Amino acid sequence: MVKNLHPDVNSDTDAIAAFTHLNDLKNSFIKGYEFFDEAGKYSSNYLEHRRMGDNSFLRISKSNYDKIVHLARSNFDNKSFRHFMQYIPSNLNFEDDILVYHSQNKCIPLSKAIRLIPENEKGEHVNWIFSRMIEFVSMLESLGVTHAGINPDSVFILPESHGIKITSFYHVCIDKVKTISGKYKNYYPTQMFDTKEAGSYIDICLAKKTAICCLGDVSGSGVRLRLEKNINKDVLNYLLTNDTEAFTSMRRWREVLNNNYVKRFVELKI
Repeated sequence: MVKNLHPDVNSDTDAIAAFTHLNDLKNSFIKGYEFFDEAGKYSSNYLEHRRMGDNSFLRISKSNYDKIVHLARSNFDNKSFRHFMQYIPSNLNFEDDILVYHSQNKCIPLSKAIRLIPENEKGEHVNWIFSRMIEFVSMLESLGVTHAGINPDSVFILPESHGIKITSFYHVCIDKVKTISGKYKNYYPTQMFDTKEAGSYIDICLAKKTAICCLGDVSGSGVRLRLEKNINKDVLNYLLTNDTEAFTSMRRWREVLNNNYVKRFVELKI
């Protein structure tokens, strides 16, 4: 295509524009698109994801990731372990000071993906994204682990398979919460700031606030969404309810889906 559109052989103005566009696409794929999270800058071409921010943050994230994998391998049977690993990278490793994750399929930061979903399709896509988040939280709950950093920057989605990947682990804790995401401070449950107690109630709240953000309220409060006619009221009421146990919350969520939607695979073309 580049050869046929090259200005040396094709003087058509549309061909020149297409040639420039192809080069831009090539550069974007090689270099990746730039994103930022609490550790700093990272790049992603949706297959290779390279975090090159604050190295001390990245080392903490990798250490916490290793601990979670070890706990899962030690406590889950082989089938459950393989299922759990669908939610986190299987090959998160350092290349010099860059923390790299290679995905086999297109894997897009949620903060980016949600802007690409058509408004009339957003509700059903957010449903499956949240379904994956609450299941991940339920599995962490069974391990006695709190992620404490679920948000639009840490969650990546696999649009072709309706999957997610949690890609950063800066604030993972077991007993007490030591750090939080400053950018998403308002997403945390208020009681956490009093007790500092770790627990799945934190991850449930973060997952719900992330879903609310995806539905159009970046504050995470969800109050203004009550005025949106295209948002299912049962879904919104569930997202605005405080829950303390992830497994119980997941069962309630599935009841909401069963009562309001027909089971079907909604293809996400982004």
